[in-house]
Amino acid sequence: TADAAFSALDDAVNRLGPPGATIFKLGPGWSKSIGDWSPGAGFPGGMKAAADGIHARNMKAGITIAPFAVEQGSKTAREHPEWLLSSDEPIRPSTGPALLRLDTSRPGVQNMVFNLARRASREWGFDYVEVDMTGFTTPPKMFLNRDATSQEALLKFIKLIRAAAGPAAIIGVTNAEPTDTLPGVDI
Repeated sequence: TADAAFSALDDAVNRLGPPGATIFKLGPGWSKSIGDWSPGAGFPGGMKAAADGIHARNMKAGITIAPFAVEQGSKTAREHPEWLLSSDEPIRPSTGPALLRLDTSRPGVQNMVFNLARRASREWGFDYVEVDMTGFTTPPKMFLNRDATSQEALLKFIKLIRAAAGPAAIIGVTNAEPTDTLPGVDI
């Protein structure tokens, strides 16, 4: 929850002094579910209030998004079944809910990711947008557009996220190797 995150940060600052880190990042637990990308019950003031709370502590605000997968029962999975890979079985991580991959070659998925990154950076005020679960970029044989490769899809999304978040935003990725060769990635 926002209260727990800020309490832990404030406690650490009180005991240890100002942090050496400059970014405080909210992990994927901020959303109702993977695929619904709206604030969960732990953030009753919304995500702008969370970013403002981090900024009030003289840190850059970071947020994790996971735009390549959705929980099986998420709003996105229910409202846009055409975005899901029909031949894909749910992926069951060691912890957490079963996940389905999105067909990242579909324009609707690309639009959704653009809007999510824009909202996180420009409306909510997060300085750092971390793109998680990049390993969920789809195998090419499953794409609607079969000419795209997984690497091309990831690069396209990084460009999309960079454009949506704006030039001042810091963009990071997880589960992509090597990140230093991905154009548009800062961390």
